[in-house]
Amino acid sequence: MEEAETPDDKSRAWRIYCDSTVDTQFELDHIQQYDLREELTASPLDVPDKYWETRPGWEGLNDPFNRHRNLNRQGIIWVGHELKKLRNAEIEFWFKLVLPVVALVVSIIALVKKSH
Repeated sequence: MEEAETPDDKSRAWRIYCDSTVDTQFELDHIQQYDLREELTASPLDVPDKYWETRPGWEGLNDPFNRHRNLNRQGIIWVGHELKKLRNAEIEFWFKLVLPVVALVVSIIALVKKSH
């Protein structure tokens, strides 16, 4: 790129450089999203297509594990938000289930102690 003399040569050199790093960048993004994708696989969420980007040259591939697709930036934010909502709903469910049982046990213990 340093050898390019005209702006067109520099632009062409930059495009060639970027094109040569697309696969590496895609793999890096895929690795960085590994934990998020594992959590997504275990959840009932279905991510809309607008939040995915397909690996260049792999557009027609039908891979059930989505190794040819990464979440785009909006997708990462959306999935993180939805997974947090699911976690909070699960915590709320267990809290609403366990708290009345604990209150019932405590009141039974209090009644037993009071009657003796």
